[in-house]
Amino acid sequence: MFKVFIDAGHGGTDPGACFKDIKEKDIALDISLMLGELLVQEGFKVAYSRTIDSFIPLTQRSRASNDFKADVFISIHCNAHSNLHARGLETFHHRTSSKGKALAAAVQKNILDKGLYSKDRGIKTANFYVLRKTNAVAILLELGFITNQTDLALILKNKREFSKSVASAISEYLK
Repeated sequence: MFKVFIDAGHGGTDPGACFKDIKEKDIALDISLMLGELLVQEGFKVAYSRTIDSFIPLTQRSRASNDFKADVFISIHCNAHSNLHARGLETFHHRTSSKGKALAAAVQKNILDKGLYSKDRGIKTANFYVLRKTNAVAILLELGFITNQTDLALILKNKREFSKSVASAISEYLK
């Protein structure tokens, strides 16, 4: 049985990106919990960095995934920028992970193919702690810019569809 570790970005005292009364930590948690439910229904074993609004240090997120012996690690986030026109979907993997690149491409493609975004910011590499210190095939998904009205509306309206797209991509990648 494949294991997926879902990391809802930020949490607790760390709200992540904010725009008006919208907080990244809340969107990340909602989508993470939906994603987990869908993956369990598909027969995967799932663990989470958090299931409530709590702060979890990056070291504990990676350690929990490693202790769980996850096959896949996905961290869910939203972007923000002072340029309110910045928008789009992007998925990160560690620069040394070809498997991470393949998973990132599968997730990115599935979301775009479902028509949830018109702007593809692409697959990118990053040296983020959770990508570097997690043993599983790891990606970090930026669902869009909560500082952009178009992206924010898409995210808030399509949380379930994003979850389905990501679950489908992970399932395809692992099976």
